[in-house]
Amino acid sequence: AELDVYVLRAQVADARLRVTLRPPAEWDEPPVAWARSLREKKLRATPPADARWLDELRVGDALSGTVLRTARCGAFVDVGCWRRGGGGAPRRVDALLPPDQQQAGGAPPRAGAALDVRVLEPLVGSGRLLLTTHSGDAAALARRLADARGAARLRRRRATTRALAV
Repeated sequence: AELDVYVLRAQVADARLRVTLRPPAEWDEPPVAWARSLREKKLRATPPADARWLDELRVGDALSGTVLRTARCGAFVDVGCWRRGGGGAPRRVDALLPPDQQQAGGAPPRAGAALDVRVLEPLVGSGRLLLTTHSGDAAALARRLADARGAARLRRRRATTRALAV
């Protein structure tokens, strides 16, 4: 069973949402209708016969794609890659090209720009794909990325109660 819920207020700091089951009178068209149409478009999406699947990609595979949008975390690139979602339904993968994996000294890519990239890390479990534009050994780049993540995790680790008791 589906239930339509309308968000009245989002309090990010407290991680709370205030919702209602009936749309407020001041809304001409409830935003849920937009979300529902987007969900239906995703469900109807069918991959082409020559589609590349996320679970078939390997580190270092060369791909070409188009920049969809840019954000602080990097550029999202459509490389024509698909994944199997819930119930086996095909879903498009928006690959991420992080800022540290873009060519140094160049301007960040703009939406609509064509890019030649390589696979840095296919994350099948989460349905994500990390890309790089750097030349060289992609496996070595992936190892450096994993080492950097481990170091960041150690920096984030908080003191235990045993360490505080000393």
